[in-house]
Amino acid sequence: MSEKITRVRHKHDPPFDKIVIELADRYKQSYASGDEWRYAVRVHYFYKGKIMKYSFGTGDMDHEKLSDIANTVKYHTPSNVWWPPEDATFADFCSQPGCAEKATRAYAFKEIYNRSCTEHVPNDDTTDKPVGLLFCDKHGDRGDCALDDANENYVCVAGKDWTNAETPDEKRSRSGHMVVEGGIDGLQDYLATAVLNE
Repeated sequence: MSEKITRVRHKHDPPFDKIVIELADRYKQSYASGDEWRYAVRVHYFYKGKIMKYSFGTGDMDHEKLSDIANTVKYHTPSNVWWPPEDATFADFCSQPGCAEKATRAYAFKEIYNRSCTEHVPNDDTTDKPVGLLFCDKHGDRGDCALDDANENYVCVAGKDWTNAETPDEKRSRSGHMVVEGGIDGLQDYLATAVLNE
């Protein structure tokens, strides 16, 4: 599937999609300082089901340790946005952030947008491998909300197009919204009532 396009990372694809923090205990024995139970903090950083980084250290599980984890994520962002990141193992995986399923369709971009979607250029469709992304059946329908990652901005070059996507009903949800009659006065009445009913 990946041979059909020049694959890029999805612009919202994080360096890790799962982080597991656990305490590992051990019974320390020492003739010099005595015996006692100790523990260490182990952190596993995953990407699409594979451990990409592992750290192990002593100390309390406190805000300082959480800050270390946040910095690891922040500074581990790949400098090269083109695929593959570090490991060709992921070449045929779905581009949806957090999804570890194999891709069943390849989509080429019609327009290539910058990260903030303020500028775009046409995809060069004269090449054998246009720039694009891969998706599984579940994530094949890209919707119509974004400019870059939307059904209207893709051409299917392999597999089924978005009209045949199989988005499960339990993954569908309406955006939250409300309609308040009466302008600001109506909104104030609604909020006052909501507070009283809590």
